[in-house]
Amino acid sequence: MTNISTQIQIPELLQKIGLSDREAQIYLELLKNGPMLPQHIAEEAGIKRTTLYEIFPEMQKSGVIAEFKSGKRRLFQATSPERLFSDYQKRYQEIKSNIHELEALYKMEGLRPKVEIFEGFEGLKNLYRDTLKTKKELLDYAQVTVYNQKMLKWLTRYYVSARVKRGFKLRVILPKEKEAKSYILESKETLREIRTIPKDKFSFRIEGMIYNDKIAFAHIEKGGPLMGIIIKSKRIAETQR
Repeated sequence: MTNISTQIQIPELLQKIGLSDREAQIYLELLKNGPMLPQHIAEEAGIKRTTLYEIFPEMQKSGVIAEFKSGKRRLFQATSPERLFSDYQKRYQEIKSNIHELEALYKMEGLRPKVEIFEGFEGLKNLYRDTLKTKKELLDYAQVTVYNQKMLKWLTRYYVSARVKRGFKLRVILPKEKEAKSYILESKETLREIRTIPKDKFSFRIEGMIYNDKIAFAHIEKGGPLMGIIIKSKRIAETQR
């Protein structure tokens, strides 16, 4: 029973130290039988000779097997398991000694912003749809009078109703102007909480939105190009919030 169990575990052990399933088969046959001709290795391991010749170079390069000649015959033999394990230890120590570089990259991933750019009417629609994924509330600043009319029409008819249907609140800052009054009057049914600020001190030519771990900027000014950008960064979003 012990021998059977050991035989089952050896291929798994070899794979854990870096050998593929076929490489492990070849190595085990060479360990059991000693130096062998390629055709005999192929027969014993159940691998095509063409496949064998594809695998051999990598196994020789990594020091798993060695080639030698006996007369005109080309033979292969397995290196000792001790050497195999020693090479594995060296590779492990090399990785371990440089792990701090990988850790630095991993930590950077959380700080590096991910940026998406949106262009045109359809592109901006996708930008606004992404803000509907907010989990709590949407923070926003905008100026009503600068909106491209086509964009404003879509936002009024489709976007607002979609947001209300999802039931999350919009907290928005608007410059104080007469056009903003209708937005204030509709605050309850549109789930808006509005604060107004002096128009002469704050003039917004873009709309800015903060939600989840993202911030979005939409350029929807009349007569200008329709374009926007979403930046995914928890740190930036928290700061802007």
